Amino acid sequence: MTDSGIIVVGIGACALARSPVKIKTFGLGSCVSITLYDRKERMGGLVHAMLPSINHARIKDKPSKYADSGIEYLAAEMVKKALPEKGSKQNLSEEHICLKTKI
Repeated sequence: MTDSGIIVVGIGACALARSPVKIKTFGLGSCVSITLYDRKERMGGLVHAMLPSINHARIKDKPSKYADSGIEYLAAEMVKKALPEKGSKQNLSEEHICLKTKI
């Protein structure tokens, strides 16, 4: 994170932050940027995916490199970050993370 409260996400990487910290990326080109935001927790995340699917990858050690696994990874990390503050899994509803997809 920089001194200005902005996290810069590189290619094939992801980041999580709580408000007022901002997250951004550069150089998308043919890459895809996926963002998730939880209004209740005031927490957001960004994935800078290079490739569409992890299915055909030989090495599957970096889920944020792929759009499909990057979304799942980011959502799971957001849930993990929110749970310690909630105290238990019982407080986590299906609406905790809302995904909106545009094609």
